[in-house]
Order: sequence, then C-alpha cells, then structure tokens
Amino acid sequence: MGNSNEIKEAEQFIKLIKDATLNDGHSRMDDKVWERLLDPPQSILKIDDPDLLFSI
Repeated sequence: MGNSNEIKEAEQFIKLIKDATLNDGHSRMDDKVWERLLDPPQSILKIDDPDLLFSI
C-alpha cells in the first residue's frame, strides 16, 4: 500500500512543478529581482577571469 501513496505524492509534486509560475503564492522574489527578470541588462558582458568564463 505504501507504494500507491508514494505514487500519489509524486504525481502531486509533478503537478505542482507543471503548474508553477513566477508569481504564485510560493514566490519570494523581491521587486528588484522582478525588475531584473522583466528588463534584463542589454549590454555585452566582459569577463576577464578565464575560470569564471569557463564556469559559465
């Protein structure tokens, strides 16, 4: 019986992920993060550190 409960729980989790949005009740983003997402920087990023560049 435990197996069917695990399946139900997994299905509920998958549904939550599928239905998730950036502005749902679980979002904790502040206004600055919203602004950055809605209006991302348009300039070219210059990275001089080769390790940082490689990690991206």
